[in-house]
Amino acid sequence: MPYAKNGDVNIYYEVEGEGLPLVLLHGLGDSLNIWRDAKYTEALENDYKLILLDARGHGRSDKSYEVSECYPSVLATDVLTILDDVGITQTHYFGYSLGARVGFWLAVHHPERFRSFILGGMTPYNYDEAAIKSTNTYIEALKLHRTDPDAYLQKMEQFLKHALSSEEKEGLLSLDSELSIALTSGWFFSPPLSNEELERISFPCLVFCGELDQGGFYPGAKECASHIPNAEFVSFPDLDHPTLLSRSDIVLPYVKEFLAKVSE
Repeated sequence: MPYAKNGDVNIYYEVEGEGLPLVLLHGLGDSLNIWRDAKYTEALENDYKLILLDARGHGRSDKSYEVSECYPSVLATDVLTILDDVGITQTHYFGYSLGARVGFWLAVHHPERFRSFILGGMTPYNYDEAAIKSTNTYIEALKLHRTDPDAYLQKMEQFLKHALSSEEKEGLLSLDSELSIALTSGWFFSPPLSNEELERISFPCLVFCGELDQGGFYPGAKECASHIPNAEFVSFPDLDHPTLLSRSDIVLPYVKEFLAKVSE
C-alpha cells in the first residue's frame, strides 16, 4: 500500500485513473473512501489521474496528537509530500470542508504546484461566534471521555440535542478522544487567511457551498470568491454541510464543466 513520509508521519494515498492529475481531499472525520462512496471517482477517473489521500489522523494515515500538527498549513505539506512521491509537479485540486480549508492555504502559499482549485463547503476566514462556542462545548465534552464516561455521554446528548441510542453510545465511547480534540482544534482554531492573501490567487477557482451551511461557512465561501480574481461561486439551495457532498448528482456537473474549461 502506498505511503508518503512527511517527517515522521506516514500519509496513505491511492492513485487511479488516467489524464491530468487531480488531488481529492476529504473533510474532517472522513477518509478517501468518501469520494468512492459518493460516486466522484467513477465519474472522474476516465478523464483524470486521481490522487486520493487520507489526511493525517484519518483512515490509514498516521495520527497526530499535537494541535499544532493538525493545522491546515501542516496538512498542506502532506499533500505536497504526496505530489513529490508520485512525481507530479502541477495538479488540479478538489477539497471539501477540511480539504477545502487546506486547499485555500495551498492556493495562497504554494501556487507553483497547482493549476486550479475546487473548494467546497468552507470559508478561509474565522468561523462565527456560534460555531466557535459549539466547538468549544464539543471539545470540553471530549475531555471527559476517559475520566468520566457517563458525564461524557451526558454532555454529548446535550451537544447533539437528542437521546443517544446504544449504538451511538458505543461509537462515542470507542472514539479516540485525544485525536478528535487535536484534529478539531487544529481545524477550528487555525489562523485565517486575509482578503489581501486571497487576492494574490491568480489561477481559476470554483468555490461552492450549501445555503444551509452554518458556522459562517456559507457567507465566508461566498465572500471569499469575490476577492479571488478568477473565482466562480456556486450556491446550492436547501443543502447543509453534511449533505452537499453526498449529492454528487448536482455537484459533479459544475465540477466537470469547470475542470474541462481549465484543462483546455
